[in-house]
Amino acid sequence: MRSTSPFIIGDRGFVFPFVLLVSAAIFILFFTAIQLYETEQKMTKNLLGHLQVETIYQMSLHELKEEFSIKNPGVKNAKRAYHYPQGEVKISLNEKSATVYSALFSISTDNGVSYNFSQQLIVPPRDDSLHD
Repeated sequence: MRSTSPFIIGDRGFVFPFVLLVSAAIFILFFTAIQLYETEQKMTKNLLGHLQVETIYQMSLHELKEEFSIKNPGVKNAKRAYHYPQGEVKISLNEKSATVYSALFSISTDNGVSYNFSQQLIVPPRDDSLHD
């Protein structure tokens, strides 16, 4: 009696379905790898943007603290703007006490990333005997 199954033809058995299964698995692995690669590219781009924002923030904070150490302005409200090759930072200062300031940082990079946050800055009082 002959087998009438469409998968078993002649003496080869299940070769064709096995080849289809293996090739489908290879295609699935290939397209999954492509999708993972694209996701990693997006994550790297976001991470570099975040690193750029953090770098600009640290540079502006250092420059702001340097300004305060040289000339403690003693103003109640002040605005500062710093321009760097990677972007710009705008800082709004509000004096809470003689040595404590509330600072609002607005950072925007040349890549279109913008970030706003506030921080409390403690500035040591100026010692005029050192600057005379």
